[in-house]
Formats: sequence, structure tokens, C-alpha cells
Amino acid sequence: MLAVVSTGFICVGLVITSRNSVNWSKYKVTIGLTGAFVFWQVLVLFISGGEIYQQLFGSQGRNTGFITYLAFSFIFIGSVIAATAKLLKRIVFIVFVVGSASLGYGVVQAVGADPYNWVNAYSPVFGFSKRRMSRQISTLT
Repeated sequence: MLAVVSTGFICVGLVITSRNSVNWSKYKVTIGLTGAFVFWQVLVLFISGGEIYQQLFGSQGRNTGFITYLAFSFIFIGSVIAATAKLLKRIVFIVFVVGSASLGYGVVQAVGADPYNWVNAYSPVFGFSKRRMSRQISTLT
């Protein structure tokens, strides 16, 4: 909850500081639907009759109360405004590079050429090989 709320209010700050450079008419539907969602959450907060602290913070351990959903709404608006075609292309490229590296390391493990001898009772640290995992489990028993 701390990470979500902090990130949400950082997004509010970024949206406020860039308010003059954003074409707001492009985001009418997104902002309208998010505003309706927040309005619905406010209605639930005041009409439900539950304990106010539980309504604000959510159940203990889950923390899915009004503050969290408000922060998620802020993150959504900030993400929609910040997302550009150039940024999305960079993200796709980064995901491709990281995925390729992970795939390559999984293949190295699958052929048994892993340079590291991982000792983990539950699963290998990296990779996608069932043979490697069964070999580690058999050495533990």
C-alpha cells in the first residue's frame, strides 16, 4: 500500500507539472471514466456504514481501501498521459532484450552447461529447465 500510494501521488505531481503541455481533449473518456470510478468509491465510503478506518485503508493485510483505489486511479491517469509511442517502443525493446537473455540462460541450463551450481531446495534460481530442477531435487533426497 505504501508503494502504491507513494507512486500514485508522484503521478499526481507529474500530471500537475505537465498540465500545460498535455492535450487534455485526447483523454476525455479516460478521465471521465476514472472520475466516475472515484465518485463511486466516495459514495461507497460514505454510504456503506462500515467502520471509516476500514473503509479508508481496507482489511488488515489486504489494504484495498479507498486510499489504495484512489492511488491506483492516479497511477492510471499518470500512465495514460505519460505513455507515448516512443516510450512504448522502448519498453517493447527492453522486454525483448531481457526475455532473450532469460531464454538464453534457460537453454544453457537445459543442456546442463550452467556455470553456477545453484543450491535451492524448491526450484532453480533462473531458467526454464525441468531436467535441471529434477536433478537438484534428486541430489537433495
